[in-house]
Amino acid sequence: AVTDIETIVFNSSGNTLTVDTNDMVDITTITGSASTDILQLADSSTTLDLTSDMKTFTASVEIQLGSGGDNLTVAASQLDSSSEITAITGGANTDTLTLGETGTYSLANTTLSAVETIVFHSSGNSLTVDGADMTDVNTVTGSAGTDTLILSTAAGSGITVSNVDNITTASGADGLTITGAANVTITESAGVGDTYALNGTGNHTIQYADASTLAGTFETITGWDSSTDALAFEASSYIGDAAGLFDGGGVLLSAGSFASGSGLTTSNGAAVFFFQDTDTGIVRYDADGSDAAVATVLEIADLDATITSADITGYV
Repeated sequence: AVTDIETIVFNSSGNTLTVDTNDMVDITTITGSASTDILQLADSSTTLDLTSDMKTFTASVEIQLGSGGDNLTVAASQLDSSSEITAITGGANTDTLTLGETGTYSLANTTLSAVETIVFHSSGNSLTVDGADMTDVNTVTGSAGTDTLILSTAAGSGITVSNVDNITTASGADGLTITGAANVTITESAGVGDTYALNGTGNHTIQYADASTLAGTFETITGWDSSTDALAFEASSYIGDAAGLFDGGGVLLSAGSFASGSGLTTSNGAAVFFFQDTDTGIVRYDADGSDAAVATVLEIADLDATITSADITGYV
């Protein structure tokens, strides 16, 4: 065991140093070199808390977890540059990355691999990750605080997101299962064929910033519940050829702006801008209703339920 040692300095040619939880108790500074340096957690340990006595990293260091199924706790400051923790690699069993403090985290400078679970701090976080970071992640767990998950590139499928309040997707298809009691807002950045299973008990809002968001493959959404779920549109961007579709509270000015019916794939009225084909569940938008002046019908979402005008909302 290592005791009463505060600093670890790697050799200039690069090293792999294996430590256990007890070895790290008194360590406050880990200094890497210009070569590849790896701090490896021994298989005999299953936790490594780098926020305990707040470990400071100088020069880039990679973290390699052991084979026991480990929990690594990090601070945002330990990830915020390319001269700190540049890679976190899990082991053979299920590993967890825990955000050890509230606030904003980004993995832009850190490569995450072979880690299956991300856990937010109890007071809430904003976490930005890309698709590569999420390759092996299958669970993201939020907290009682306000949590935000930002996907800077598509994360792929098979990810369960629990109790995260805000999710922003990127161009590319994401497959997310939403669980937990949080009221969740998913903000679409591009219409790219995302798949959402709305299995949580809170409210779920799928938010579309403007019509360009719909210019792609529609989302597939299951678990739709009209009492808790809504398709929400940035009000100033979805005005059709009327003065506006939504009132100040985000409610459609006219229930007649929405229609549904068997085989309804084009608007059936000059003031019908949103419509659902009840045979397929697909909801569509046409900026000028049945007016042929702009013959552009945009597919929004494929739902597993028949909706009404009350499921369509606006926001400022």
